[in-house]
Amino acid sequence: MLTKCPSCDRQIPADSRRCPHCGNKLNPPPSLDDQPPKKREFLLLACWEMLLGKRPVSCAGIAVAISFFVFTLACVLAVLVWGLAPTSSAKPAWRLTGQATSTPRPTSKPLPMVESTTTLSPQAPPYDEIFISMQTMTEVQWNRYREAIEGTQVISWTGWVEDVAEKTFSSCELRIDMDPPESQDSAFDVRFDIPTGEEALAIAKDSPITFSGRIDQVSDLSQADIVISLEDVAWTIESDASALPPTAVPEPGVIIETDDGLITVPGSAYMDGRDLEADPPVTVMAIDVWDSPQRSEVVCQVEHGTPVEVLALEENEAEHRDYLKVRSGDCEGWVPLAFVNPKQHEPEGEQR
Repeated sequence: MLTKCPSCDRQIPADSRRCPHCGNKLNPPPSLDDQPPKKREFLLLACWEMLLGKRPVSCAGIAVAISFFVFTLACVLAVLVWGLAPTSSAKPAWRLTGQATSTPRPTSKPLPMVESTTTLSPQAPPYDEIFISMQTMTEVQWNRYREAIEGTQVISWTGWVEDVAEKTFSSCELRIDMDPPESQDSAFDVRFDIPTGEEALAIAKDSPITFSGRIDQVSDLSQADIVISLEDVAWTIESDASALPPTAVPEPGVIIETDDGLITVPGSAYMDGRDLEADPPVTVMAIDVWDSPQRSEVVCQVEHGTPVEVLALEENEAEHRDYLKVRSGDCEGWVPLAFVNPKQHEPEGEQR
């Protein structure tokens, strides 16, 4: 096969490297093996040619082949893991858990209900009803009933002082028998704490007592005896036993809620001259007692912390403030409600 020399334009063999006429060096067309790799070649094709021996193996080629192998293996493993992942359609445990639908068997006698009133908490049943319930109920019924009445409000129960027991140097336990002293089965049925002091020393055994408070606990000591523990108690002891016959039931009093508990009218409390809202706090040590809620004149003074009897409650409409009628010894009159507290407190801050 002939071709022309590009220099002298003579016919020369096509595979000549030099022109035999002019000596011009010819550049033969490169073969496929001498051509540089085209950009359109893919990594897969290059690796395949190296495996078949059509492409020379170099360090760069080995690195490319290893990289391709690792990449391919990672893709295969990812597909396998994704395909084997659990696709459970099980329902959540809370949907599989059944709820009990059984109803309790009715009893032959319905449980006594604790009556609700408009007072601060549900009103407790009479003591006699609680005692009879304990004797007539099964153990399951009694436990449920006892839990229901704990926390309810006792209003003006009447009993007799069975004993005053000293607990610590600062408190005593006043024990009350709900049966008259002449009863053969006399034992204390109700108890609550009172401060140790002259007031505790002055309480006589078998004195009639009227009290209100909240039921803290009901303890059944035996099938024939229960003891009810009270807290936030207001109480009054009658000076004359004949003034409160065993069959008399006092009318419910007025219950006042304070930060320290309940004040019952009539009842007992302590004078409190502290003014904690003042900055700094102060305590009025001698509290004025007025002739009326309208405060015409001061009739006497009562010291801070003194126990008093609370006799009545009345509102001063001009001041929009409640006043309590209190009595301590020969001093009797009206004081603002803020000066009366169900608990005894030490003075705080400056004393005036």
